[in-house]
Amino acid sequence: MNLLNKFWSDKRGGIAVPLAIGATALMMVAGGTIDVGMMVKKQSTLQGLADSAALASAKQLAISNVTQSQVASVATAFVRQNAGTAEGVQVKVETDLKSKVAVQVTEVWQPIFAHLFNDQVTPIVADATARVYGTGSVCVLGLDETSGQTIRLNQSAKLTANSCNVVSNSEHSESLVVGGNATMSATNIYTAGGYAGATSAFSPTPVEDARKMDDPLADRPAPSFAGCDHVDYAVSAGMTTLSPGVYCGGLTVSGNAEVTFDSGIYIVKDGPLAVVGGAKIFGKNVGFYLTGTDAAIQFAVKSSISLTAPDDGALAGLLFYEDRSVPMSLTHRIGSDDARLLLGTVYLPRGTLLVDANKPVADQSAYTAIVVRKLNLMAGPNLVLNSNYAATDIPAPAGLSEGRVSLVK
Repeated sequence: MNLLNKFWSDKRGGIAVPLAIGATALMMVAGGTIDVGMMVKKQSTLQGLADSAALASAKQLAISNVTQSQVASVATAFVRQNAGTAEGVQVKVETDLKSKVAVQVTEVWQPIFAHLFNDQVTPIVADATARVYGTGSVCVLGLDETSGQTIRLNQSAKLTANSCNVVSNSEHSESLVVGGNATMSATNIYTAGGYAGATSAFSPTPVEDARKMDDPLADRPAPSFAGCDHVDYAVSAGMTTLSPGVYCGGLTVSGNAEVTFDSGIYIVKDGPLAVVGGAKIFGKNVGFYLTGTDAAIQFAVKSSISLTAPDDGALAGLLFYEDRSVPMSLTHRIGSDDARLLLGTVYLPRGTLLVDANKPVADQSAYTAIVVRKLNLMAGPNLVLNSNYAATDIPAPAGLSEGRVSLVK
């Protein structure tokens, strides 16, 4: 007890000073530990903000004539809205306005003791870069760039684009039109101009002033051919198998005829590819090249259509290919209530595709892509455009493949 009293009564400071120093050291260690925990938390939060802001702003690159400031404002607004009340947060954005956006988020903070050991603990910096890969998986592309209603739905028509995008290149204020009880749904809907119709008819709401999409088949060569193998060919009854060749004057299947097309390329020249009455056509790995005068598709309401595109050769992946030199006046019509297998790409760069059936169209196809000058849906069809490219050996044209916005590691 005497020793203890002596310790407390000692005025020389020999013990008090080491204790004070030790206590201070303990406080610094404790404060530094708190600082480290706070720093880790802030770093994680800032990195999440930077990642999300980069992804959000990279999506703006789909809009034509987008500016550096517009992209930056999206990233900055995202960070400001999600950073709480942090006053020391700064955002820096750089973009090439084509495919990449880099975002840096910086926060200046006041640690308790950590800055005494390492002056680099503040500010905290988080960097993220997002890149746009491709244009997105596209299942409808309207090529007309000037006139209105490049893609139009009316009455009770439905356009259902599963896991893919709808794109209209028209700069018109009514580039996309959905009227009546019609609806359009897709992963994304883009128009180089504007749209008309109730917002609720679109899912999601179209992106206006979007970048135009290049024709993915613009460089695809047409198949070569010479002479006529058949002239004004028509089948009106019975079961018939046809061979690839040049069908001048068109090819008509009518009545109760059932026609099977052998695999290959069919040139339909100066006349329609017509299936009327209750006629049926079937074809595996077949492609139709439409050229000359009045070479239009005409599938009547009671007809049955079941076709898949070639898996190789000049028309690989192309179910229908319209000659680029024909006048821009033809209307190709799919009115069949039994056209559920149309596997491949419908390429009509000069014509208008009218779908006016009253039943689902193309819904049993692994994928159907439509690249046309104009697309009109009327009456009550549900044009179902799948994009399950992996489920078939029929190739999809380059340029329609899956695209995405993702972070660069």
